[in-house]
Amino acid sequence: MPATQEAYARAVDLAFPVLVHEHATTWGEWKEPTTDARYIVAHGTCPRLVREQRTGATYAVFYELQSAEDVHALEENLPCRSIVMVETKDWELIPVENLVSVAYQRQTSILVVVSTTGMAEAQLASLERGVHGVILATGSASAVESFASLRNRYQRLENSLVLDPAVVVDVREAGVGERVCLDTCSLLAFHEGFLVGSSASTLALVLSEAAQNPYVASRPFRVNAGAVHSYILVPDGSTKYLCELRAGDELLAVDARSGRSRSVTLGRAKIERRPLLLVQLSLHADGTGAAAGNKTESWSGDIAGNVIVQNAETVRFAMPTTSGTSSSQHGNVAVTSLNRGQHQVLVHRPARDSNGTIARHLGRPVQEFILEQ
Repeated sequence: MPATQEAYARAVDLAFPVLVHEHATTWGEWKEPTTDARYIVAHGTCPRLVREQRTGATYAVFYELQSAEDVHALEENLPCRSIVMVETKDWELIPVENLVSVAYQRQTSILVVVSTTGMAEAQLASLERGVHGVILATGSASAVESFASLRNRYQRLENSLVLDPAVVVDVREAGVGERVCLDTCSLLAFHEGFLVGSSASTLALVLSEAAQNPYVASRPFRVNAGAVHSYILVPDGSTKYLCELRAGDELLAVDARSGRSRSVTLGRAKIERRPLLLVQLSLHADGTGAAAGNKTESWSGDIAGNVIVQNAETVRFAMPTTSGTSSSQHGNVAVTSLNRGQHQVLVHRPARDSNGTIARHLGRPVQEFILEQ
């Protein structure tokens, strides 16, 4: 719901559907690149119909909530199998959770009007399920751009990441250095973890400490991720160094079984000096792991990467599904048990060119020559 021509034009440029009020005459004077994605809120008493401008077809029903009584009335009369748009002056006073639960029961989609991207994130997470969608009401083009970043991040989370098998071609001691434990504000499953590596083009899936261990208690909120120099993939598709992560940062938890991911919040990054191991990995250019059992340190023409982690039983890597097992039986292996040429682990290559490599500048992929070794 753009309040200015600047915000309107930026929304159209970024391929957002645009919602405008019928009685607001100013939008009719704004230059219109396309009318295919514009929706009109009819003038009149609540509730009001929302129609597609191009076809005139009814798209949704629009409610303005001013009080608790309005909320209770909507909960009682919420239509089934419909799209309902809701606007209120203060979502802190009128929580959306009750509407979300009622809408779920009635198979209705709730879209709420918000004024900031932060508020949009909160509404999308209501009762874990969240509202079906959010509508940004703003007069700021920069706010529209921030909203677009949020949209892109959610689109990435909906897509499964490709996880390739890579053969462990060498495991050796790497002295003593600082490693980073990432303690999240979420309980991670034993098959979830973070994508970490010394090269941004090849990231290994290091799993959480949710698995039972005879030596220490389970820590399902934690991933002992690796050495401070390592890259980690974050929800917006960029990478960060482990050493620059701070409490409140968002991290990308990846499911080894499916490649699906979710955003989790970092509660604490714990940096301590520990003995380290270097794990050298090798892949064929087509993304398949090199043949297990090959004892050579690298293969000609393969794409290599490595990850440096603490020398500890609690550091575990995701392994690909073996023949005859289901996707729900993905294995894992402790770094202390890895044998060169005998184990495969799951890796992700976020972005690559025709040569299989990609450079990074400030965490973003760029196409330029780079040699990391």
